[in-house]
Amino acid sequence: MNHQVIVNLENFLITDFIAIELAGFVFTDNYTIREAYYDKLTQQAVGLVNSRHSREAAFVWYEKRIELQDSELFDIDLNDPISTNTDKVIDNLKCYFNFLWLVRDNSIGITNILTKITGTTKASFMIDSYSTSNSKGERVDVRFTLEDLKLANELYVKYNTILNDSIKKMPTDLKIKEGRDVSIIYKSENEGIVRTRGRSYNNEFNYKNTNCLERAFHFLGIARGEDYLIYKIAFYIPILECLFATEHGEITTQIAYRTAFYLGGDTARKLEVDRIVRRTYNIRSRFIHGQPFNGDSKEPKTTLIYYSTELDKIIREVLIKIILNDSAVFLAEKEIKESFLNSLVFNQINLPPTLLSNSDL
Repeated sequence: MNHQVIVNLENFLITDFIAIELAGFVFTDNYTIREAYYDKLTQQAVGLVNSRHSREAAFVWYEKRIELQDSELFDIDLNDPISTNTDKVIDNLKCYFNFLWLVRDNSIGITNILTKITGTTKASFMIDSYSTSNSKGERVDVRFTLEDLKLANELYVKYNTILNDSIKKMPTDLKIKEGRDVSIIYKSENEGIVRTRGRSYNNEFNYKNTNCLERAFHFLGIARGEDYLIYKIAFYIPILECLFATEHGEITTQIAYRTAFYLGGDTARKLEVDRIVRRTYNIRSRFIHGQPFNGDSKEPKTTLIYYSTELDKIIREVLIKIILNDSAVFLAEKEIKESFLNSLVFNQINLPPTLLSNSDL
């Protein structure tokens, strides 16, 4: 028998195909396929109304073979739908949404979670309130193509490879604690799903166990969950701080210059990136420090939408470039990373050949 997890999505549409399997999940918005998963036993277990609602929405499906004794642990009265594995599946899926965001700005969310044991009447139906918003703070449908999902999967696999390599380089006496309900993940060598990493079970963040890229994705998950645009901007900025700040002073100048020169382009492009980063850092600082925000126009929301959208594009470009080309430099020792970042601005390269080969200088 199998442990199945079916997750209903909102604001997610697909085109060019009926269903696709990526990262252990099957994505589909095809009614015929969805209908096949809701047999009479499932309807009886979760109720006709719940099963009808679930069949009408796009969903992601995950399935894993389990032993009989494992299924006997399934007890919906205790709200324990083989809880450990289910939680890992959901955490993994939420993290995967960040890689769909890398491909296309979106507001994908989860509405319901159905967990069941095939061939039995054991099932659990849960309403989940997990949601995200796009760079404008809106929740709207977004249609993904086959190429979109393939690119998201490529970034996802590459990111997990990077984290696996960084874990292997950790001191042998450093223990990794697993946690739940976070966007930071690493691929388990023993299981076909991704396990969470970064928090202990008492929800304390393991500062020593996370690198700058992991922390950047953690802040990304928080920012995407915010509808209020100033909050969204406030959590976007730490992403750039995690990646580009190496000293305590002149943080604004560090991240503005380094982000602009890292992304490159002509002088006008660098100046524009520098301006956007400085302005959004100022918006965030004024808000956090209790100062009023007036905006650049008669309508503050118009200003916030513009800067949130532009900053969203910049961060997406930065993360994609790091994942595909420069992770070794960004995860290197502080002196090496700082030398690389300074060389972008001052054009003075002083890096080991092994790291230069991984950057696109």
